[in-house]
Amino acid sequence: MLPNLNREEVLEATANDLRSRPKKLLETVNRGEEVVITYHGKPCARLVPYLDTKGITLEMTSFEF
Repeated sequence: MLPNLNREEVLEATANDLRSRPKKLLETVNRGEEVVITYHGKPCARLVPYLDTKGITLEMTSFEF
């Protein structure tokens, strides 16, 4: 297991797991968990829950120097 920035544990899966059990990995992500995909033992991708940003506005703050 690899720690993420929030110090929570992250599920690690191989590229073969992704090929043979994609539904199980997507169900894990839909529960709000993160999955790191490894290839030849090295992290190469990250599956994270989708964040819908529609309707979110960002405020710009000006800074004076």
